[in-house]
Amino acid sequence: NTIQNWTSAGLFVNAENDGCSISEPTVSSNTFIDGSNSTMAVQLYDNGWWSPSGNVITGQGIGIGVSGYISESRTWSNINNLPYILYNDVYVQDPAILTVSAGVVVLAKYTNGYHSGLEIRGTIHADGVVFTGDGDPSHDIGGSIDNTGEWDGIRFGDGGGGWIKNSTIRYADYGIYCYADNTEQITPALTGNTIDQCTYGIYLSANGNDLVNKATVSPLISGNTIQNWTSAGLFVNAENDGCSIAFPQVHNNRFEDGSTSTMAISFNDDGWCQPWGNIFVGDSLGIGVSGYLSEDRSWNHIGGLPYLLNR
Repeated sequence: NTIQNWTSAGLFVNAENDGCSISEPTVSSNTFIDGSNSTMAVQLYDNGWWSPSGNVITGQGIGIGVSGYISESRTWSNINNLPYILYNDVYVQDPAILTVSAGVVVLAKYTNGYHSGLEIRGTIHADGVVFTGDGDPSHDIGGSIDNTGEWDGIRFGDGGGGWIKNSTIRYADYGIYCYADNTEQITPALTGNTIDQCTYGIYLSANGNDLVNKATVSPLISGNTIQNWTSAGLFVNAENDGCSIAFPQVHNNRFEDGSTSTMAISFNDDGWCQPWGNIFVGDSLGIGVSGYLSEDRSWNHIGGLPYLLNR
């Protein structure tokens, strides 16, 4: 078939994420040309999926749209070098695994004031991927980016885990956001990434309700470059209730040039870490501290940086 001049999507595929629905067409040897007002050559919603082969897809800024709740394992592979476009929030539900292949570009839409994002409640495996906003000058599909915070970023919640490595995350509000409520355990591995032009490079927060089974956020953060943030390179928060732990492993990272903020690392309440082997580059960088401390702490020497008391 030749599918052309659509205004919403060339092909839309939806399957409810209820375990009772399948929508997975075989799509082969078609030509998709020039959506007139939409970049979505193919649009996948919830568990809707496709098996493509031999298609020709041409036109300015065209991509593969994704949104909704994914409850079955999926692989976002490189198809005709098209970007995957988050045109609304995408939620990867437990026990689904989302694998994003090396070389794939994931672009988040920013439309009419709405920020899309990717939330991991199951598992993600991403190696060598670019995650950015749809107006990133390097991967422009017609959006616009004026500053940081143009999309929500990658969130780990509800027990989500996995790993992101050797990837680039740009122009997000939170480059990576890990949050644990109640008794959840959030422990993804974040290694070898570049996190650039985000409000917060990495943001960690724990808010538990059980003194025995505490909400815990303790990702591995190693070998990353975090740069050009506007609030903090790394923010670590744990409520001072005795039920919450936020204690990441922060090793061998490079923190460079917060654009409008001096907080390379910022601790709130009982959030804490003991970093080693990190490099800090930039004028007037420091370690931010604020809130209520209910556990013993030692403000040790970290890269020669001063401790800054925040309000």
